[in-house]
Formats: sequence, C-alpha cells, structure tokens
Amino acid sequence: MASTSTLALAFSLLALFSLTSCTGYREPSLDEPFTKHQFDLGTHQLQLAMPGSRSVDFPISRGRKSVDLAAIGAAGKETTLELFEAYWDFGGGSFNKVDGSMRIMIRLRSNYAENGVSLFTPENLIALARKRMNHSTFHISANLVSQEDIGGCRWIFYKISGDSGKRSMRDFLLAIGNNHYLHFGIDLIPNSENYLWMNRATEMYKRVLESVVVYHKHSGQNVRSCLN
Repeated sequence: MASTSTLALAFSLLALFSLTSCTGYREPSLDEPFTKHQFDLGTHQLQLAMPGSRSVDFPISRGRKSVDLAAIGAAGKETTLELFEAYWDFGGGSFNKVDGSMRIMIRLRSNYAENGVSLFTPENLIALARKRMNHSTFHISANLVSQEDIGGCRWIFYKISGDSGKRSMRDFLLAIGNNHYLHFGIDLIPNSENYLWMNRATEMYKRVLESVVVYHKHSGQNVRSCLN
C-alpha cells in the first residue's frame, strides 16, 4: 500500500505535468488588441496590425522597418529583403497541445533581370512568381490565381500546391514600383490530425489583411496598382 506522502508526491507531479502541458503556448485571440506595424519603403509606406501571443517555439525575426528602394537590387539581379516573419500556435484537445501553427511573412522583392518589364502589369508579376518557384517542389496552379482588393489595392493572390501535404499556403503580391513588389505569405502548418484550428487561424489572418494599407508617402495616394 502506497504511503500518504508517496500519493501526495504523485499527485503533485501529475498536477505539475498538466500545468506545464497546458501553458506551453498561448493561442492568439481576436478579442485582444493587435499590434500596429509600420514599414517605410522609400517613397511608400506599409501599415498593418498583427496579433499578440507569438509562438515561443520559433525564432523571432528581426526584419526591417525601413528600406531605401533605390539602394536595393542591381541590373540583372533579383533581391529579397525580409521585413517581417512570425508564427502563432493554435491547438485544443487533450493537454491543450499545439495542433498547428500559422506563419505570416512579408518580403520586399526587386527584379532587375529584365529591363523594360513593368511589374505593374499583373501578368508580369505572376510570371515572376512562377519563375521564382521553378526550383522548388511547389507551384502556382493556373486556376487558383486571382486579384483581391486589400486596403483599396488590387493584390495578386494565388494558392500554392505541390509537395505541401495538408499545409494551406497562399501568397499576395503587390507592385510598388516598376521593379519592386511586396510579397505577403501565409502558411498554415498542421501538427496533428485535428484541422479545426485552421478555421480560427483563417479568421486571424483575415483580420490582419483587413488592416493592411500601402500608400505613397508624399501624395498620400495608394500605389498605381490600386483600385481607386
């Protein structure tokens, strides 16, 4: 027969295990305030808001808050600068484990490989995105390319297919110059067979997209690829 002290110790260890299992992460909430972010991109500015409670299991990206468009890229080259990248965990079930993570990344890309080709033309921007994926296991399906109104601007939107398993991947592209464009990527990464969390993550990134604004700093107007 186990002693009282032994049983007490066992219950204490079980309580400690349950506590650490349930508090290993904190799922973001739509009810909590989002943090505003601002990026100065030469003559343009990007503003948006992100949820709190980032994942502690992924490194925090330093990113960039200010970039001089004239200083990046060179003739015949393509350049990519990371502006932002973060992960958020979602879960449920026993011990409140992480069922999956949402990754949001923002890149500023430049293309000087083809002189005289304007990225303000949607076909050119899509062609450039396809070329960028030539050496990967992912590709853009032709029937999944569309244009989405985000913050009064017409962004190129496409879903990514290929060797991605159950991952849900989508990209948004916006030209902010003849040779520069923003690449906004959303990746839902499953960690279990429970995919219900993706519904909550989808609501979360839609809230982020609703906050996105890109405009010309001097005129206060949206960029040329915008609707108004």
